[in-house]
Amino acid sequence: MPIIFVVVLRMSTALGYEFDECVGTVSGKHSGKGLYGEHFLEEVLASRCSFVELYEAVSDWFQYDGVSDPGFIVDPETEEILGPNQQGELRVKTRFVMNGYFNLDSSDSFDRNGWLKTGDIVYYDQDRCFYVVDRIKEMLKYKSWHVAPAMLENILHNHAAIKKAVVIGIPDEEDGDHPMAVVILNNPHENITAEEIEAYVAERVQDRQRLRAGVKFVDAVPITPSGKVKRRDLKNMVLAGEI
Repeated sequence: MPIIFVVVLRMSTALGYEFDECVGTVSGKHSGKGLYGEHFLEEVLASRCSFVELYEAVSDWFQYDGVSDPGFIVDPETEEILGPNQQGELRVKTRFVMNGYFNLDSSDSFDRNGWLKTGDIVYYDQDRCFYVVDRIKEMLKYKSWHVAPAMLENILHNHAAIKKAVVIGIPDEEDGDHPMAVVILNNPHENITAEEIEAYVAERVQDRQRLRAGVKFVDAVPITPSGKVKRRDLKNMVLAGEI
């Protein structure tokens, strides 16, 4: 379900509407008012439009400068627009995109045509379903290939012995990054070796995605107050020999 419908449904509950009260006509789309005003959602909920009319109205509202498809994927290094099943950065332009960061120069957040650089590595399939792979800043690069830590972490989390896994890149002069897994076991006393985990991953990935920098076992990893892993701190601890 498009996110705007989720917003409409949630807002209808907050305003005391039932969904079947949200059916009727949205005259604002034709009069030049309503949909482009600040009370769009309230007006939709107070109207009586069919589900199809609501979809058409909301789709119209989301268009930006005549662009009905508010996003596309590019190679972040060459700016080449990519097709189905090709991973790249998502660029978007809608009525709701940010103007910039407060009191900061945000020019680098947009491309030369005004599209927001989301920093998300995504791809889409033949059905135009989009899939988020990872953040650009967390991607590793082995030779000329991008390696997504999140993908390797998902594989590791499927291992029965692993409680948590974080994949970081260890610098290599020739190859760029060698993936390393920092692992917390469900049972610290379990008899499992780093080589076994490396083999487990190697059986499920392409050669370029193997854990070439190995596996390290830890009792905990540094996290922020919100629970996000401090990847840079973890990497520095490994490079400094503290892990």
